[in-house]
Amino acid sequence: MPFSAIPFEKLKLIVFDVDGTLYPQFPIRRNMVVRLLWELVKNRSFRTSNIIQDYRHLREKFGEDNTPDFSAKVKKEIQAKYHLSSDEYDVFIEEWLYEKPLSWLVNIRFPEMEDVFEFLKQHKIKIGILSDFPAEDKISKLHLTADYIYWAEDAEIQSLKPNPKGLFYLMEKAGVTAEETLMIGDRDDRDGEMARRANAHFLLRGKPNKKTVNKEAYFIHWGYFLDHLKAAFNEK
Repeated sequence: MPFSAIPFEKLKLIVFDVDGTLYPQFPIRRNMVVRLLWELVKNRSFRTSNIIQDYRHLREKFGEDNTPDFSAKVKKEIQAKYHLSSDEYDVFIEEWLYEKPLSWLVNIRFPEMEDVFEFLKQHKIKIGILSDFPAEDKISKLHLTADYIYWAEDAEIQSLKPNPKGLFYLMEKAGVTAEETLMIGDRDDRDGEMARRANAHFLLRGKPNKKTVNKEAYFIHWGYFLDHLKAAFNEK
């Protein structure tokens, strides 16, 4: 279904991915590279960057394989490879994957995000947040609010994208059907595939690539998305 065919006027729930969807990832990655280079110079070791790389790789792999209890398995493999205690692992992940990126989120939200959220609230369209990583503090840091905020390791979800369990849960929570639900994310292979498995609508935030299933269902700027929303409700 192309962008123009999305039934905006019928939507009752819009679910947003976070990283790369509500804010650009480049500033975060740039800051991370700088910090990792400093770690390399200071410790003369690639250990920190290797742990981060392996952590992300394992989560990607377990997401593709729909691996149950993925969080514990990631932890077990990382601990074994790098000889980390449980506490050392927890402290490392908290610092490098959660706390540092969170501190860099100031003033990098995509323009007009607040206007989009405000429009949805005015028209009583529920706002959901669904991420593979902790999302609540990020949403707060971005100065946004939502009706539902969940991530992969919440007790109700316990699944990585593209498993549609999280999206099904949000639809049930909001009391809406798949036809009344739109998922927006920056990865067709994760966010898009999840939406397709749930029979919900999907829009890619960003440019499609060769592997994108529906190359007409995308937008780059949130202003463009907001204009279409307003047009669906006969507003300028």
